[in-house]
Amino acid sequence: MEQSDENQRVSWRNVNVVKTFLETCIEEVSLNGRLRNSLKPDSWNKVKLALETSHGLRVTQKQMKNHYDYLKEKYQAWLPITKKTGNFYDPATNSILMSNVEWDEYIKAHPKAKTLKSSPLPFPDLCTRLFEDSSGTEVHGQSPSGTIPGPNMSYVSTDKDIDTPDVAEDLLGDKNDGASNNSTSQSSVPVERKSLGIKRKFSLSQLEVDEKMSIALEILIKKNSGPDIEECMDKLEGLGWEEPLYSAAVSILCEGDSHRKVWMKMIEVDKLESWIKVMGKRIGIL
Repeated sequence: MEQSDENQRVSWRNVNVVKTFLETCIEEVSLNGRLRNSLKPDSWNKVKLALETSHGLRVTQKQMKNHYDYLKEKYQAWLPITKKTGNFYDPATNSILMSNVEWDEYIKAHPKAKTLKSSPLPFPDLCTRLFEDSSGTEVHGQSPSGTIPGPNMSYVSTDKDIDTPDVAEDLLGDKNDGASNNSTSQSSVPVERKSLGIKRKFSLSQLEVDEKMSIALEILIKKNSGPDIEECMDKLEGLGWEEPLYSAAVSILCEGDSHRKVWMKMIEVDKLESWIKVMGKRIGIL
């Protein structure tokens, strides 16, 4: 039985395919604009037709959108490097001139730059034309989510930033502040704290303590858990692997956090492929 378009694996390794994809997306955005930070349905149909006509490549809107997001994220990681002082980027060769030690330090602060170490951003001029205005300050400065730092900015995770100061402040405070005041029988006791040099007063009940403790535990669990499956699948879709390697990778990623951690930390595509093949044989799926 012939595979449907939905189940057919798409390889984006052909640079001519990627160039056609980018050029058609740019043309459609200039003619019809965007739908939020993506293309409109009619525009995706035009891109699909261009890929099929020029390269005989049959793709779905989901597959195109996945590759669009993959290139956009790669562009957002690439742009700050080109702005760094010290001439780390060579536009003539489209290469990033950093040692392994410099890469390791940079990736610690900018995790999304991992893919750039093993493969450069394809067609930087086209990616710039397509993505530079698609999300406001998300590219040129710090993104709204805080996950893409701007040039010369240190990466600081903003996950739960709003809650974290209060959590630390409340949990580290003495819960028995009101214990010495025997005349106080209220359920909440006035407590005084300092945050960022500013003195504040508020009432801290046991219910609030329990609630903030719960938030702290959620943060701790999230920080110590592996990458989520959606993040891993985004990376897999960007690679464009075909069967049976694609299905083997999906099965291995579903095995647990440790497998997903290895998947996200491994940079070189050939090593990723070898690892999937070894693990696939080990668990009997290849």
